[in-house]
Amino acid sequence: MAYALELLTSKIKREAELVATMLSRQELASLTSIPETFSMYILLDELETKAPMMMALFCEVVLTGRKKALQEVNCCLSHGQVLATICCMMAFTRNEKSSNFQVVLGLFLLGSGAKKGLIEVLAHVGLTVSYSTIVNQVKQLSKEGMEHFVRTVHETADASIPMPGQSQLCEWILKWKCVLACSFMSSMSGDTMSIIF
Repeated sequence: MAYALELLTSKIKREAELVATMLSRQELASLTSIPETFSMYILLDELETKAPMMMALFCEVVLTGRKKALQEVNCCLSHGQVLATICCMMAFTRNEKSSNFQVVLGLFLLGSGAKKGLIEVLAHVGLTVSYSTIVNQVKQLSKEGMEHFVRTVHETADASIPMPGQSQLCEWILKWKCVLACSFMSSMSGDTMSIIF
């Protein structure tokens, strides 16, 4: 019995490390790539591929008594999402850099107008990152977006059109940054907008 438990524990730990790696942003990857590429459908597929023992264990423990019904309806997605969320919370508990799920959920909550207190409560249970981390992520997203915007302007500028001076270009970009940020943040409260600017 002890040998079987040790073997199972070893296998689950290896799978947990794979999940933690899978949910970590790569060192050179931009923050923008997380909300663009994150999908619970893809995550669930990857979890079933890379952590089959852990998913089978969770299905057996969490969905006991409903297993036959779930097999008949081809494993209802909402249950799969719950199991994927549990895996994300475990990965975040093991390694705080494994926070792609928590960052996406935090950005969604902030964009939906969730109050700071609610976000902090969810952060304490591991469902999202802290409010201050989310605000920093929004600032980082803004910075990355601005860098992309400036690169695009420079790459697409026609050489025959005179470019404004450095100070005029910075002023023009700042005005557009404010316009774009205001339109992006229009659904958020004034309190959130004052933090970003």
